[in-house]
Amino acid sequence: MEKRIIYLTLSSLLCFITLVCSAQKKEGKMDVKSQVLNTVLNLSAEDFFSMDEQKRIDIGFNKLSEYQFDGMIINTPKELDIRKKSELPVILAVSYDALREWEVDFNRGLIIVATNIITGEIFIAPGIQTKKRINYKVLNDRGPKPDGDALSARTHGCDVFYLRELLNIPWKPATYAITFICWDWVSNTVTINLSGDADNAVFENVSKIVFPPVNQRKGQGAGEIKFPTYFKIDKTPELKNSNMAFELAGEISGKSQEFPVFGAFKLPVNKNQIITENDNKEELPFVACFQCMFILVKKNQDQSLPWHSRWNLPVYSLKNVVPGDIVDGYFSIDIIGNNNTLPEPDNYCAYIIIGNQIAGPHKVVIR
Repeated sequence: MEKRIIYLTLSSLLCFITLVCSAQKKEGKMDVKSQVLNTVLNLSAEDFFSMDEQKRIDIGFNKLSEYQFDGMIINTPKELDIRKKSELPVILAVSYDALREWEVDFNRGLIIVATNIITGEIFIAPGIQTKKRINYKVLNDRGPKPDGDALSARTHGCDVFYLRELLNIPWKPATYAITFICWDWVSNTVTINLSGDADNAVFENVSKIVFPPVNQRKGQGAGEIKFPTYFKIDKTPELKNSNMAFELAGEISGKSQEFPVFGAFKLPVNKNQIITENDNKEELPFVACFQCMFILVKKNQDQSLPWHSRWNLPVYSLKNVVPGDIVDGYFSIDIIGNNNTLPEPDNYCAYIIIGNQIAGPHKVVIR
């Protein structure tokens, strides 16, 4: 196996690239990504805070090159005492072939999302490791599409991200679910518990106001749909082997009058999401509210936030719910009718995030 190491100078996102002429795929009962997570990234809590350049090189150049996989794998300490530590580290391992490198510039498209599992609040930021902005205009010439022997080259990388500063996460007891996104790739989701002095913890009052607000007027949407609506309709997708799903048009014009998103979820409810008092006049009682984020990601975000919209999705039911109950929720929301301005014409991947669940990608072309 031939290996070479090349240091990146454009950003410090990945500290190296490994080119491999032939990679040996490790065999075992687990899939390759699970093997990497349970071996290469199975670090002690202190290892996450002492991950210097040499250790990252060892992981990326020596250890990751023994595995052949495409995608992103992340890990973080399971628990962190905020009285003793001042940062939230997440280690990333990434591997992709020459064709993927030509199609998607990893350094330009990485997005990090973290959700407070208790409150539902969602934090999002570009996955940049430097405050110095990069002139991406010089990167637009990708060169010829790789073929032949060039297709055997593979990129392996490892780096650590500190999310307290990147995502501006409040430093108080909480539990976070963390996921990395890069165009149409989604990493595994990891959970970390921030523990500390509960007496000094500040817990927010979770917003339970439905947003977008229920449309009480006759809508002009698809057929007789009122946008938004939070009941199951003909266009609501079925949940097959997942807890959450959504559908939307694969192409839309910037001059379109509607851009509807139809979705469904089946998730456990916690005490902060339960509605104890409400004066809604709907046919069914308003029993719970879930914070949600809809995201449109470009291939090259170039250190900018992706286009996104925040929603508070209601759940209606005749049954009283208690923490831990599984509830069924539905939504049909017109992105344009929600007073949103569509992003610029481009190719996008759409995602929806609720708690520790992420649905997508769905590719969308805005013309």
